[in-house]
Amino acid sequence: MIRRGVCLAAILVAGCPGSGQGPSSRRVAAPGDGEVQVGTAGGGEGTAAAPGPPAPPDPLVRSLREGLDDASELLGDAPGAPSDDVQSDDADPLGLETSAADRDEAVRQALERARSRLAAGDPQGAATAARAAFDLDGRSVEAIKILVLSYLARGWDLEARRMLSEVTGWNGVGEKSPELWFLLGRAHERTAEPDQAIAAYQQATRLKPSYARAWNNLGVALLRRGTVVRAVEALETAVSLDGDSAAIQTNLGTAYRRSAVSENRPTQKAALLRKAEKAYQTAIDGAVARGSSYPPAYFDLALLYLEAKTFPGLDDGARLAAATRNLEKFQQLGWTGDVGGDDIDVEAALQIAQRQQRALQSPGVKGKGKDRGGAKKQPAPVEK
Repeated sequence: MIRRGVCLAAILVAGCPGSGQGPSSRRVAAPGDGEVQVGTAGGGEGTAAAPGPPAPPDPLVRSLREGLDDASELLGDAPGAPSDDVQSDDADPLGLETSAADRDEAVRQALERARSRLAAGDPQGAATAARAAFDLDGRSVEAIKILVLSYLARGWDLEARRMLSEVTGWNGVGEKSPELWFLLGRAHERTAEPDQAIAAYQQATRLKPSYARAWNNLGVALLRRGTVVRAVEALETAVSLDGDSAAIQTNLGTAYRRSAVSENRPTQKAALLRKAEKAYQTAIDGAVARGSSYPPAYFDLALLYLEAKTFPGLDDGARLAAATRNLEKFQQLGWTGDVGGDDIDVEAALQIAQRQQRALQSPGVKGKGKDRGGAKKQPAPVEK
């Protein structure tokens, strides 16, 4: 039997219809960004305070971030189905004299509304409907997932983390809900707690070894901590489970690329460069085969060629031409999202490649390894 106490109720009150409560501001340090604005429960009276801006996107967890685009993958396969994972002693939390069938139907309809609102880009509406479902059925893990996704979508990272930290400790929930551990990892990352994020992703993979998304995020978190060998292992596992994901393939390419930076043995370094090239190209080719594109793979492939002093099978002219070609393709695709964790933008990268190409064409200048700087921002092959 579970007694939720007042802690979860305090979290759920944020933004309740008619409560007049919204997020108040709190500053939390984030790696490499100084501080970001996030929300906490509480706040004004009569009207809801405007939520703060969402935290910056994770640079390496490409399209696998939590949010509206992937909400359906994090939620259950049967939309609106109440969960039996949680045992509760709150048989009728609202004191309603309704039959079990009526209550289940009301929960199903509330969750259906919540999913619809989340998909439509209305996290507040999704949270309102999910809270209604949770009030009717304290066993509904689906309602909790939607609440967490709505909080994260609004930048209420601390609320999401607090809720998940409590819920994953409930008997029968933490042991059966890898998606909640995945979301807890995302919340820890967004509140600048990388070690706790890694632990949460590890728990998600233990509960569900076939969870490609969790393996991907675990690999990225390890990569950002500088644990490159373990990051490669996690991302290789993710690719083995979901080789069609351009995001996962691109992340694996970045892990190989960063492994090559610290590798001093020529044969092993060349092998890592080739592996990185293959992973990026697989991401590109797979997306094209599906009638789409994945621009970050072009950008990262260009950086691979641009950073390498020598590249197996390519002379400097071919290497720089390949870098330029992929950077121009990236520009043509009009990507407006992040371009990875490297401290360089596409214009700076193009300038470096073009200067090196001009140097190669100058009489009496070999050009090999020349002009590897000069741009405002430089490639950052070290782990973030």
